[in-house]
Amino acid sequence: MSFVVKGNFAYCYSGVTVVVSPLVSLMDDQLFNLEQTGIRAAKIDVSCSKEEVNRIHAAMVDKNSDLKLLYCTPEKLAKSKRFMNKLEKMYETKRFSRLAIDEVHCCSAWGHDFRPDYKFLGVMKRQFPGVPILGLTATATEHIVTDVKKMLNIPAALVFRAGFNRKNLHYEVNFDFKLISMCTHVFVSTNQMLHPASAEGVIVLALSVCLCVCPSVSL
Repeated sequence: MSFVVKGNFAYCYSGVTVVVSPLVSLMDDQLFNLEQTGIRAAKIDVSCSKEEVNRIHAAMVDKNSDLKLLYCTPEKLAKSKRFMNKLEKMYETKRFSRLAIDEVHCCSAWGHDFRPDYKFLGVMKRQFPGVPILGLTATATEHIVTDVKKMLNIPAALVFRAGFNRKNLHYEVNFDFKLISMCTHVFVSTNQMLHPASAEGVIVLALSVCLCVCPSVSL
């Protein structure tokens, strides 16, 4: 059982890892990257067709399947009895290797991203006692960590922490409204020249400022 405060993390395990993620966009992004590396992964949500759901359910209990990671939302676990039944069969056939909970701070009502259906995850340790649980987040205070461990029924979980600083990110704050457009244009132009494969992000506090900055960002 592990509770991980994440920096950069990669899943490199055998068996099937069920990954709970709060946003479909996050799942799609990770699935795309996994496909590029040849790792078999799938997601199951409301956007899946009946045929896709049936294929995924079959792979979950097929010992010959090469499925390694299965992504789902907490709502899927909380509201789909059929999916939970498949997880039980996967557990019985020793295919359920581990449960990874991304953005695990969403379990805590003390967190800024509390999601009610994350509370359902508290039954997973009781229902699948042999399945290790891995929680990951970059925004957990001590209070939230304690709350999440209690809610997930893993009071003795190990906690691993990493620093928040990321060497590949650069932050700059500008308080002068008149200079925002000019600085944004210089920042984006310079960054694209020095780091053509990187992405830029400009955060503003008002729609009016956003409309002013957009022309400078859309080079």
